[in-house]
Amino acid sequence: ERQVHEGDVYLHGGGNFGTIWPAHQQHRIDVLQAFKGRRVIQLPQSIHFADLQSNGATSAAIEGHGQFTMMVRDKPSAHFANTHYACPVIECPDLAFYLRALDRTLPSTDIVRLLRTDLERSSAQSAGLTAADAVDWLRERRMALRVMRLRARLASLRTGRGSTRLAGYDRVAWHRIRRGCRLLSAGRVVITDRLHGHIMCTLLGIPHVALDNSYGKLGNFIARWTARSADLHTANTLADAERVAAQVLVRLGVR
Repeated sequence: ERQVHEGDVYLHGGGNFGTIWPAHQQHRIDVLQAFKGRRVIQLPQSIHFADLQSNGATSAAIEGHGQFTMMVRDKPSAHFANTHYACPVIECPDLAFYLRALDRTLPSTDIVRLLRTDLERSSAQSAGLTAADAVDWLRERRMALRVMRLRARLASLRTGRGSTRLAGYDRVAWHRIRRGCRLLSAGRVVITDRLHGHIMCTLLGIPHVALDNSYGKLGNFIARWTARSADLHTANTLADAERVAAQVLVRLGVR
């Protein structure tokens, strides 16, 4: 608030609107309370609350703010927001689709399994898998990211320009995007329950099999935006996904 005295406030999009990631939700409420009189726009989110009672503080914060706009990524989230929030609600695809063209590198293995290891994972999907069977891009070398972030902060302090710090964070973001592209491109086919795994496979033109996460986020997004993608296949279980991936490999002439 000390750095930016006027203009609209944008809240990061994603899938943390609700009760699964309480720290993110509390930060959102804090922003609404701190920036009254300023328009606040929530970039595209998927909404999930464990129960209606736990939505009370968010609903009150939105109503009390009065200049909040909610952007959502799927039909169930739009229905929830229109039912419970006193604000404009806009359906919008995930902002990852606004990335510039991504380059796919040559594959080195038949199947890459990008499966969640966090609170949104489906235990049925990950049962019996080892680290050698599947990967998750949460597992990364964090020291390089810490160094990049530190350099961004130091450069911002040295120059007094927020744009310098923003450029540093952009470098961190593109570092992660390039890492994700390499990880996914390694597979001739990808199996994933990550929404951005599906989106990046779509942008890279990689055949992939999508499994839902713990509360239907991926399935709801596909139903709204990407169900007709030529590179997309869906499955309800990991065993089914393995069978579909094997069939795709046969069509590719690999098996």
